Amino acid sequence: MPLPDLFTAYPRVIPAMHDKLLHAKENNISQQYILTDVAHLKESWEQSRLFLMPINSNNGRIIGICGFEISSVYFQQRTKQANYKGYPLITAILDKKADNEYQGQLSNPASFVNATIKTSFDGEHELFTAGQERFIGFTAPLTVGASEHRVAVMLPADSYYHLQRQAKMRLLIMLGIILLLSLLSAGYFSKRYVDPLVADLQQLQQNPDAPPQANVLELNQFFEFLQNHSEQQAEKLRQLQSENNQVQKQYGLAALRLQEAQEKQKQTANQYIQLEEQLAALQNEIQQVRLQMEQTQQEKLQAQQEREQAQQQFNFAQAALEKAIEKKLESVDPDSYQMFIDNLATLTPKEEDIFNLYVQGCSTKDIISQLGITENTLKYHNKNIYSKLGVKTRKELLQYIELMRNAEH
Repeated sequence: MPLPDLFTAYPRVIPAMHDKLLHAKENNISQQYILTDVAHLKESWEQSRLFLMPINSNNGRIIGICGFEISSVYFQQRTKQANYKGYPLITAILDKKADNEYQGQLSNPASFVNATIKTSFDGEHELFTAGQERFIGFTAPLTVGASEHRVAVMLPADSYYHLQRQAKMRLLIMLGIILLLSLLSAGYFSKRYVDPLVADLQQLQQNPDAPPQANVLELNQFFEFLQNHSEQQAEKLRQLQSENNQVQKQYGLAALRLQEAQEKQKQTANQYIQLEEQLAALQNEIQQVRLQMEQTQQEKLQAQQEREQAQQQFNFAQAALEKAIEKKLESVDPDSYQMFIDNLATLTPKEEDIFNLYVQGCSTKDIISQLGITENTLKYHNKNIYSKLGVKTRKELLQYIELMRNAEH
């Protein structure tokens, strides 16, 4: 889209972004990019945003801006439709308008696509509401160069609560199964192990030397363990004595390492003195940098003068453009052009949509793709548009459109 058209479509956004980019002081080019907020295009149902970036000369000066337009239709077509367990997810790039109020572009055409989206937090969920529509999701910050936005992923509230109920039901079923298995297991192990163990423990209290009566392998092993426990404790005592000797050796090694650490501390003190000397040298370099900054300030003043000269040249070019428009209007039949302007109101809504796309500079393929119609349908509407506006060819239609746009500027 030419720069004059951009100023018309984005009357508040483009001048501010244009001035901000041309006066950018950031040396990192990636921090000079700007993704504008969504704006409603004049004389159109469409909403769109711009991705702008500076044009740098060989010496690093910013001499202009360029970029491209991201319409809501394009955003929806280029965003992959995601689903979560059969329910559609909506992704969006949101622009903050006020506290907890956003507008932006959504991945699929929800009923609140052009409405203000309000957000809130109920302690567990992040809620999104616009009119009667309610969604649940989350947001995260999105930084594009020098502009701040938020990216959101949302799920319809009814779908979320339905999934939540399903999850709770599955959890209850699983807990019931686990509880039933636990009761069955407790009964089995009580009969298999606990009852024999209680009987043998009672016998152990009455007659410690008597062998266990229950024919349970685990119980027999337990009694054998008690008999061998004293021997194992003696063996552990010998192992602890051996470990104590090793600890003594490690203590001696630690003392040697402490001496080495003290030597390193002395070396660190010497390095600290060297660092102080380097700091003094850095302070001298800082003084030199300050002198260079003063020189840069002078260069900035010179650049300001060059900008004023460029503004004068732009004013001269603007005046020449207006003269060229007047000359072109003289070559067109005023009555035919006036009939063209007057009959714009006779177009049907569909014909008006097609005419607006021609005004935006869209090609035949672009119009077919955006409106979802066939080539024959477009030809049928073109024929009606030509007849109502008094033009014979597409070339003549585009010529009148160009005159109309230039006259508006």
